[in-house]
Amino acid sequence: MIAIDPPVRLLIFPLHPTGRPHMHQRRMDLLRTKGIMHFGGDDQRFAFQAVHMIADGDYIGPWKARDPRQSRIVFIGRELNRPELRRGFEACAET
Repeated sequence: MIAIDPPVRLLIFPLHPTGRPHMHQRRMDLLRTKGIMHFGGDDQRFAFQAVHMIADGDYIGPWKARDPRQSRIVFIGRELNRPELRRGFEACAET
């Protein structure tokens, strides 16, 4: 299991094929993925979960005033490469 939670706002969804191709190519190694995303310019929390290639997500409500606005994603899978996953996640960040 690998958890990644850098304090960044996202521009695109990390597992989308146009986002980070190497993350999309490794999707079969990802047994389970879930997280809360903070997209730049959006006051809503986006929650998602995935099992292999089947994913679902939706906005689940506004950020609470006391909650830090940051994305967090958890990967469970085979032969996961933490630095590669972190780079792929951070490459989706808003600059």
